[in-house]
Amino acid sequence: MSVKALMAAILRDQMAVPGVNTLSPADYDEIVELLIEQIRELEVSLAAQEPTITSYNWSAPLPPYSSTAQPYLDAIAEGVFSSQTIRDWLVAGTSAEVQYRGADILIDEQRKRRWQKGQMKQPFWANYWCGKDARCTCRIEGSKGLESDAIFFLRSRSAKVLAMHVEFKHEYEAFKFGQPEAYPLRAECFSRTYSTRPTVNPHHDWVTVLFCGEDTLSDERIGNFQRVITHDEAAAVIPRYPVRRIA
Repeated sequence: MSVKALMAAILRDQMAVPGVNTLSPADYDEIVELLIEQIRELEVSLAAQEPTITSYNWSAPLPPYSSTAQPYLDAIAEGVFSSQTIRDWLVAGTSAEVQYRGADILIDEQRKRRWQKGQMKQPFWANYWCGKDARCTCRIEGSKGLESDAIFFLRSRSAKVLAMHVEFKHEYEAFKFGQPEAYPLRAECFSRTYSTRPTVNPHHDWVTVLFCGEDTLSDERIGNFQRVITHDEAAAVIPRYPVRRIA
């Protein structure tokens, strides 16, 4: 598939999401720029052919977003959906820890809401876009922070629901302007406006989680995430989390 065709397919899928009907011309431009950046990153990573150890099914269709990040996100999702221990570990040390320790995961509810008009190419938990115009409070002025890489919904024993917003960064992958600052803004906005977002599950609370390389720990902007987990830490806890092969 050509670069233009891939970009067109991604944008078409995104515009098919229920409720994404208020984008301004400037928002279209920003989305296209973001898609071009992601495609360029994909081309570079494929050219480099960096070997990794992973149990990811490489015969599966190419994910609509970064194929180099998808195996990590798939492992995170599998862990969240299958393990109470991992869910508790992810909220450890955050404001949600006490309330949501031992929480259930809303798999069927999330899938039903996200895919209410049919299954899309990306997993039902992945790539949550703002879907509003530039006036939305989900980002800082001048930034292109439009998307959470993944959101998982947990229900506490008291029936409250937590939205866990996840961002993934490779080693030595820098934040884009306004990207980390947008995460708490978007999470807070979603918690207040989910009733106007047909694909977002109702929820009361939120938490932001970052998976990154140790190099990112020196970036003060990681303070926008309540939980910061390095790849080594993740690989020690999450089964099937890809591990880079040392040459």
